[in-house]
Amino acid sequence: MDWIGYPGGLIYVSDWSNMQYVSSSAFLLTVYADYLAESRGTLRCPDGEVKPAEILRFARSQVDYVLGKNPKGMSYMVGYGSYYPTHVHHRGASIPSIYAMNATVGCMEGFDKYYNSKNADPNVLHGALVGGPDANDAYDDDRCNYQHAEPTLAGNAPMSGVFARLAASPADNTPEYTPAPNAPSPSNGN
Repeated sequence: MDWIGYPGGLIYVSDWSNMQYVSSSAFLLTVYADYLAESRGTLRCPDGEVKPAEILRFARSQVDYVLGKNPKGMSYMVGYGSYYPTHVHHRGASIPSIYAMNATVGCMEGFDKYYNSKNADPNVLHGALVGGPDANDAYDDDRCNYQHAEPTLAGNAPMSGVFARLAASPADNTPEYTPAPNAPSPSNGN
């Protein structure tokens, strides 16, 4: 099945924080795959039928891309793996702790001294999903590039659901499909 997106396989919607669309889409795909599996349905497209296992496999491919299986080999989730963004557009990540400096940092001082710094963030924002690469799979690790380097709740929140769902699946993406344990069933209204 062909999917429209980045050359490396990621869903592409917008240059501004595209990962929010990726994580939301992946979340909806996992929910829809469970719905189809419970109702013994398939998705009928002009090019053929898509089974729930294929939908889940595509959702997993998006997560794999986010976590480093991409042309750049970079995890776009900060702190995951050995190669991830180190210049995140986030005040808490880019300004040293008050305990490390023994002083407070005012608003303008934080901007002037740390925003444009070429140094890596002194605080690793573990689990933050940055906005991600551009339409050509390129990513410039620069905190001033807020469209790509800023983490958002809209990007992170759905990814938690995707991780939870995929944790209930076999890692090898076998063709057999099993809905998540205790998944709501369309037949009983849960």
